[in-house]
Amino acid sequence: MVRGSSTCLTKGLNLTQMMDAAGSGSLKALWAIGYDVALTNPNPLVTAQSLKAIEFVIVQHMFLNEVAHECGSVFLPVASSFEREGTFMNSERRVQRVRKAIEPRGQAPVSADPPGAPSTNSTPAG
Repeated sequence: MVRGSSTCLTKGLNLTQMMDAAGSGSLKALWAIGYDVALTNPNPLVTAQSLKAIEFVIVQHMFLNEVAHECGSVFLPVASSFEREGTFMNSERRVQRVRKAIEPRGQAPVSADPPGAPSTNSTPAG
């Protein structure tokens, strides 16, 4: 949200709708964070064609995945859950504390949050 602007009240697109919009040329950019769209959508051929139609694709992931390799404009590496302290919520909505097992390699940030965004990883006090 841009400072001083109003909040958007319309619902955004889900992943299937985004791939349809990309295929029709109405989705111009995509930021894929920690998710390989090419390998998880039901129709990989249509998904690949849709991803290649997007003008600008940012991939933020631990690995140079299929989307990054084939369609990515920018690749932003991130650290894994073994390389950070904090808490995570699993699919059963249980909060789990994790402790850093190893140091991150290179300059990979320890958060998968977009630069400048509030962190979704909470770090325990003490």
